[in-house]
Amino acid sequence: MIFDVIERRIRAIIPNTRLSTRLSATNVGGAAGGLMLGVSLGIVWTPCIGPILGAILMMVAVQGDILYGGILLVIYSLGLGLPLLAIAYTSHFTLKPFVKYSVIIKRISGIILVLAGLYFIFLYLFQL
Repeated sequence: MIFDVIERRIRAIIPNTRLSTRLSATNVGGAAGGLMLGVSLGIVWTPCIGPILGAILMMVAVQGDILYGGILLVIYSLGLGLPLLAIAYTSHFTLKPFVKYSVIIKRISGIILVLAGLYFIFLYLFQL
């Protein structure tokens, strides 16, 4: 529901241009699709990445061992980057069967987001 409204507003602002068709989920693939997926995952994962990265950097700062810190950051980067690369390179093939259900998936996702928001609002309001 909500995603449909947002998508309609975006398409009203950018009607049938190459930009709107390039941003469509069914037309994006390859390096551009991987880049867009990486950017969106980066925005979503920033709150999750910050505390862990901060803890690693704080541990290195306290110990003062630069080599150990470098090894930890390389391992952390591999653990973060390899799944993103795997998702980016396989999402075109793995998501193809679900394209015909995209409207239903968007509506169900929107309902879940609204219900989660209402849950947190009511939890906040009635927790006295």
